[in-house]
Amino acid sequence: MQKMVLNFVIIVFALAICSCSKKGDTGPAGATGPAGPAYKGAISGHVILNDQFGTRVYSGLGSVNIQLNGAAAVNGG
Repeated sequence: MQKMVLNFVIIVFALAICSCSKKGDTGPAGATGPAGPAYKGAISGHVILNDQFGTRVYSGLGSVNIQLNGAAAVNGG
């Protein structure tokens, strides 16, 4: 039993030593790239409206608005 405990302690110690993170220089940081493109124009597509239970909603859609970040609300009706 003591031999098993000793082997377990040796294995745990060896794993702890092997899994230590590397310390030292990581190298120079690269340059920051340009910002992504700014697109302008029309967007078209389909939106499916579901209620909180996952059931599709087919009525009252004339008052639905879809808002895109950085854009005015678009009337969905």
